[in-house]
Amino acid sequence: MNTKVWSAMPLSEEDKRKISYILENSRSMDRDLANVFPSRFKRRKGSNIFFDAGKRRWCTEIKG
Repeated sequence: MNTKVWSAMPLSEEDKRKISYILENSRSMDRDLANVFPSRFKRRKGSNIFFDAGKRRWCTEIKG
């Protein structure tokens, strides 16, 4: 399943790896995303993950 990450700034390669790992191995994705990205993670709705407050100009698709 492909997941889209909406953010105000582009994601680094390290961030993409972390998100991909969480998508593959986590039983509680919301909790794990909030722990790994405490200041950026806002919410998850279906296969969309929303980072940062305000305008989200970047959409990154992660295969997971």
